[in-house]
Amino acid sequence: MKNSHYNFIIILLIIVLFGGVYSYFVSDLKSEAASSLGSTSDLSSTADATSAITDENFARDTAFLSTVGALNKIKIDTSIFEDPAFKALNYNVVTIDTVTPGRENPFSPVVGSNINTTTSPRVKFITN
Repeated sequence: MKNSHYNFIIILLIIVLFGGVYSYFVSDLKSEAASSLGSTSDLSSTADATSAITDENFARDTAFLSTVGALNKIKIDTSIFEDPAFKALNYNVVTIDTVTPGRENPFSPVVGSNINTTTSPRVKFITN
């Protein structure tokens, strides 16, 4: 009975320890987020951060629209398609003849051939 109480107390302490560590890191992340945006109680700093984001978005949108406007000014000269040299170009088609496939397994032994692959050639050694 005493052993089960000790186990319960140890498990409870581990749970409390993990809960404390979790709450510490969560509050640390919240305080870092709040400090990066400025004081949460100061509405003017929050408004400044919001206006800075809005100004950044406005600048990005303006740059995009100016790029689109510059692209609309581009005129492509299509007279090249009316040039006689372009019209003289031919489409050269290469036809490939059909080939009958070989054996299904090219590594299998050849049946009915005169090649004897089971015996190795005899080598004569010359001795003095």
